[in-house]
Amino acid sequence: MQYLRSLLGLFLIAPDRPDLHVAQLKSVCRQAPLFYGVIALNAALLVYTHAAVAPAHLTYVPMGLLTIGCVVRSLSYHRPSKLEIDARVAYRHLRILNGMVGCLLLLLVLWCFALMGYGDVYTRMHVMFFVAFGIMACVFGLLHVRSAALMAVAIAVPSS
Repeated sequence: MQYLRSLLGLFLIAPDRPDLHVAQLKSVCRQAPLFYGVIALNAALLVYTHAAVAPAHLTYVPMGLLTIGCVVRSLSYHRPSKLEIDARVAYRHLRILNGMVGCLLLLLVLWCFALMGYGDVYTRMHVMFFVAFGIMACVFGLLHVRSAALMAVAIAVPSS
């Protein structure tokens, strides 16, 4: 039971490190827009290769929603980078980030599974490339927040 508790603790933000929370959020504010931009651009390229073989509700609709979400999240990280960050606010932002990374990657993996039934072997390999590149972008973009990076690996690696 103790091992399970310590394993699950790797995926949570520790509440007792306020200075670390502020430093992590400052780092994420610089790197998150790039991470979200890479994900959105890679999704647009995935849609480009699948536009002729997959239905629009599996290509354009998810990409549009993903792009809107990435822009909104990028702008939300632009605002705190200009302000003095309080430790409570940083902790809240990091917890939201943890949840958003899990949801984003889970939805991306489900989208990729839906696209795997369309196209030839090359378009399927592009889907796998998208998953692998998305994992790398997420891990390197969120490297300073260990729990979010580990969550990205835990969700995406078993699916590929």
